[in-house]
Amino acid sequence: MRPIVDPQSREPDGPFPLDGKDLNSATDEALATLLTTAPILHQLGGTTVVRLSKTLVMNGGGSVITSEAEMLRLIASRATIRAPRVYHAFQCWNNLSRDSQGKIAAQVAEMIQEMQSIELSKPGPIGGGPCRGLFFTDYSAGPFMDTAEMEAWFNHKLEICKSAHKAPEDVPPFCFIKFVLIHHGISPRNLILDQHEQVWLIDWAYSGAYPPVFESAALSILVFH
Repeated sequence: MRPIVDPQSREPDGPFPLDGKDLNSATDEALATLLTTAPILHQLGGTTVVRLSKTLVMNGGGSVITSEAEMLRLIASRATIRAPRVYHAFQCWNNLSRDSQGKIAAQVAEMIQEMQSIELSKPGPIGGGPCRGLFFTDYSAGPFMDTAEMEAWFNHKLEICKSAHKAPEDVPPFCFIKFVLIHHGISPRNLILDQHEQVWLIDWAYSGAYPPVFESAALSILVFH
């Protein structure tokens, strides 16, 4: 994957949305909107960096955590450690109303429902190739030519888990009935909220045709880890 870069963000004289304006005059809601409208310096996965003015940039997205801002504030007084200065930091989700949070959750649920309605005949990535994601090894798995091959791979892993006492002996073997479109990585870092409160789902690298339960299982892992 290559990062997205807007050539305008590299122009020395802009124009940029906060040129000549006081950062403190911008609300958190306005800044959140600028993350989707200001010229992009760098965007990859769940991280977006946009140009706000000739001297200010903003870093945001699902992969950006508040502890990074706190660390930068901590080292700001150390002259020999050259790092960006933090002028403002906030969390978008906590600043949204309950109504907005509910609408976002409903949109994500609707997208999952739509994806689960798309049945596919052959397991794995669309167009072929090895399977990647939470339920495969770091080195991927497959490609699987049909249902039987994928079931055999998972059942082999299940037997290893049983022999290592990581799974109960009475767990039945895998039997996949159908394959549907699975994103395989729905999490805050892969959701973009635009200025109209419409949710966009990004990072489809691990998507493909998998059993329906894969999406809910992936969501459970991402929520509790």
